[in-house]
Amino acid sequence: MKKIFDEKYESDGITSRNVWVSELPLLKKIEYGKIVDLNDPEKQDSILSVIKEVLAEEDSADEYNFYFYSNQTTKDALDENIRPSLMVQISEGRVFSHVNMSDYDFATNLQNLLDASMNLEEKIEEIL
Repeated sequence: MKKIFDEKYESDGITSRNVWVSELPLLKKIEYGKIVDLNDPEKQDSILSVIKEVLAEEDSADEYNFYFYSNQTTKDALDENIRPSLMVQISEGRVFSHVNMSDYDFATNLQNLLDASMNLEEKIEEIL
């Protein structure tokens, strides 16, 4: 993984720190294509490591936004490239996550991704 941007913004009196990370191996190949795999402990550790590192730094941010981009793409039904990403926001002691995925992932892997996202959110809350 590679941190590509780390920026702070202020809007309406709220300071947010935004961290973009690329080259996270989010995809796993299965029989008919590739799906996002957030259950892999190594991937989770990598994500948590970046978040811990940023939170450990002394700054005055009110909220944190993390954008993790996959190092691979997959195709959708229109044969267009889709680069999955995971977004995490930490604000007021709460954690929110969102996964951008292909239509194939949505049809075959949605519940797994929702469960894995909730699990990841809980792990992030433990380090706050």
